[in-house]
Amino acid sequence: MFFILSKVLSFIQNPLFWGMVLLIYALITRNIKRRKKAIAGVLLLLFFFGNQIIINEIALVRESKWKNGLSETSLTGWDTAVLLGGYAYEWEERTAFSDAGDRFLQALRLYRKGDVNTLILSGGSGSLYHREFKESRAVLQFMEEAQVLPEHVIIEDSSKNTYENALFVKNQLGNTGRIVLITSAFHMNRAVKVFQKAGFEVLPYATHFLANPKRRYGFDAYFIPNSKSFFYWELIIKEWIGTLVYQLKGYA
Repeated sequence: MFFILSKVLSFIQNPLFWGMVLLIYALITRNIKRRKKAIAGVLLLLFFFGNQIIINEIALVRESKWKNGLSETSLTGWDTAVLLGGYAYEWEERTAFSDAGDRFLQALRLYRKGDVNTLILSGGSGSLYHREFKESRAVLQFMEEAQVLPEHVIIEDSSKNTYENALFVKNQLGNTGRIVLITSAFHMNRAVKVFQKAGFEVLPYATHFLANPKRRYGFDAYFIPNSKSFFYWELIIKEWIGTLVYQLKGYA
């Protein structure tokens, strides 16, 4: 039920939806003052959530604790990496990668360098309508083509969210232990808590950073709304809501 509600109500976390509601209200209301306030609200929303500087600073705060990554020394004794899904999708007859594809590339890099020996691909279908696409199993082909030995890959293709990632990986392994956890930086805080709650000792390896730590802002960043900023806000708001729900349900 929680999974279904999170998908059905996903529009709530989208700032553009809030702007659409205000515009509809401005069109249907007969009160001139309320109409002006609604239009002003839309303009304010476009400026705030479309501003590249504001979202970059918010993302920097959220991601800063994970920015240093890992050194080869810190990986000593950590042989197993868990790669969380949410980075690949079905496109026609192929499997394609989203903006979060850095998760896959960094996991592959750790394996090819010999930093980890086993990769656990965790993630089934996160869609309400296309349940037949199992992300981790679809990505296995790329692993094989990248010369990852089949005996070094474990597939967990039943989970639909982060809580199930931890639960089903635990079931797959038959126990808990030390894992390198690979996911997007903005999602890492919740993911670490969930896996720790499940009994794992976790070494975080953050990827797919939203923030630009160099803060090289041009003139347009101050005044011109950027479409990517809205997308980043949607990801951050989703994490805020997800973290709150997971805490209330005792998952993290």
